[in-house]
Amino acid sequence: MKSRWAKKTSGISFMSIDKRTKPLEKNNLVPYHRFVTQFAQMRAGTRLREIRAQLMTKDGPRQIIFLHLPKTGGSTVRSYLEACIGSFRSRHAARIWEYDPNKPLTEEAIVEARKCRFVSGHFSWQAMKKVRKHPSAFTFTMLREPVERMKSLCLYMRNHPVNKIPRDMYDVFVAAAQQPLDVYLRSEDPRFHHIFNNFTVRAVSGDMSVPTDDAQWRVRLEQAKQNLADLDYVGFSRTLEAELQKILAQCNVPYVAPIRRQNETKYLIEKRRDGSDETHVFTDDVMRSVERLSVYDCELFVFAETLADRRRH
Repeated sequence: MKSRWAKKTSGISFMSIDKRTKPLEKNNLVPYHRFVTQFAQMRAGTRLREIRAQLMTKDGPRQIIFLHLPKTGGSTVRSYLEACIGSFRSRHAARIWEYDPNKPLTEEAIVEARKCRFVSGHFSWQAMKKVRKHPSAFTFTMLREPVERMKSLCLYMRNHPVNKIPRDMYDVFVAAAQQPLDVYLRSEDPRFHHIFNNFTVRAVSGDMSVPTDDAQWRVRLEQAKQNLADLDYVGFSRTLEAELQKILAQCNVPYVAPIRRQNETKYLIEKRRDGSDETHVFTDDVMRSVERLSVYDCELFVFAETLADRRRH
């Protein structure tokens, strides 16, 4: 049984108490395990309310900007920070997106984002510079091994609910579900390339346009490396829980309790009515296309791992 507060935590599940514990006995009293679970949630909820009150003061921490790259575990990180700081509905946090290459961020969206303590979304380095209201803002991103990220993204788009597809990207998502992946991944649609073609390098470099040759990609890759090194923190999805604790420590947000990792792709696949296994779609031809579309992202990922090793030592 979840408390009212638990429904307001943007998907966060606090796991201090195992909800599967059996009640001690059947009687007229509230089962012990249910009471303890509610009590743990109430304590966590009280703590979060105290944290929010502290964070919203004038002396609270600096602005936090999360450059959220798709399918890197970022939804979990965003949900935790929004639970502590306040969601976008409270106007303490903002979510901004650069889905369509033909529709850059509006000035209104940038102005509203600059008012918020926490900003996240799928956007570029240039957008981050615009919403950053002070050089002291804490900036970070999460990375995932690029081939695995691409595979997750393919499955996500193939299983995405039709009624939740962004209007401007409708036919791109539908094509992912209806076409064989080896055909889909050879698409020439600019919106397809905006989502799939070495997205990490383009987003971190600050230029979301798609280069046409290797020389242009190399220039973009070097810019992405420089920008990545300028971030306050670069985390990796494979060690998400530990990375989250380090991020919270650096931006002065308390770590309240462990969280259940959100896996939207797995959730969507499990909701498929036919219950079919999707792993068969990654044939040799598909994998060659996946690797081609993530070759520069792979180089950036290796650089990021080396950078993280240097910072640890």
